[in-house]
Amino acid sequence: MTLAQRGEGSILPTLDHPHIIRAFGSDGWGTSQVEIVLNLMDGNLASLADRLARPRALLAKQVLRQMLRALAHLSALGYVHRDIKPENIFFVRVGGPNDGDDKGDDYDNGCSPLAYPFHFRLGDFGLCEHRSRIGANEVHGTTSFLAPELLLVADIFWKG
Repeated sequence: MTLAQRGEGSILPTLDHPHIIRAFGSDGWGTSQVEIVLNLMDGNLASLADRLARPRALLAKQVLRQMLRALAHLSALGYVHRDIKPENIFFVRVGGPNDGDDKGDDYDNGCSPLAYPFHFRLGDFGLCEHRSRIGANEVHGTTSFLAPELLLVADIFWKG
């Protein structure tokens, strides 16, 4: 069992928020692996973006609004996610022509994303840590999604 798995198994059950993946159970099946049972989701933001014919501003607003709520909740509890990227934002489609059937994955059938909204949840809490336990020079996350100041280990706004 890795430290990330152990951390995710202990942190995730304490986070009760509509835009954060819920853990329905973890560990306890008598194995050395952390077993976490999560919500059934339709996919992640990366897979959804691949299926869209063109960028959708209304869909981007949905994602941003819901993820900011999730991050505000994490921050209020003192946690930092440290690995926010499209692959860690999961969705379920709420309503729409393909809801509940197996007729295909056409998420861009000419309808507004708001006509058939998506419910997004932040997931993958393997790198999540409480603020009090993060060292000043610690850098964790997917390199291509890190903030520039973390990559440079410097304050890029120091000149104003």
